[in-house]
Amino acid sequence: MKTIPAALQAHYNTGETTLAHAILIRRADQQLYGFTSNDQNLTLDITSWGFTGQTAFVFDSSQGLEASSIVTTAGLSVDNLELTTLDDGSLFNTDDILQGRWRNAEFLIFRYNWSASPVTIANDVEVLMRGTFGEITINKDTIKLELRGLTQKLQQPIGIVTGK
Repeated sequence: MKTIPAALQAHYNTGETTLAHAILIRRADQQLYGFTSNDQNLTLDITSWGFTGQTAFVFDSSQGLEASSIVTTAGLSVDNLELTTLDDGSLFNTDDILQGRWRNAEFLIFRYNWSASPVTIANDVEVLMRGTFGEITINKDTIKLELRGLTQKLQQPIGIVTGK
């Protein structure tokens, strides 16, 4: 069950919220990337999520990512969404994609109260989805990424069982 920090729930209860969304991405080579939907960068201590030494990680507000709605399901069906960005080489450049640098990158999407000062995970952040990158499609002017929830791993074969 998902828990919402008491301070964030109190903020929700006011009915006049100041919310933004953010995504944290970790590639297989351990490179970290963070982006926010707010018009100002977010600086956040992400050590409680297991990123040691990241006490002042900056989520960039200028990237220009567009996300579809998160599709969540009951049971063990896969939660997913798509992320689209311009193919301008500023983040997802074609060479990195073709060389597999973004394959199976981990992500974490969260919502936060941007008016809190400072924003903290303990008080102002609600995690919405975790998972890994799926298919990456390179179009003429855009790059589209499939983001798959954690239950995707439950649908992957991990071995073969044979009998006599």
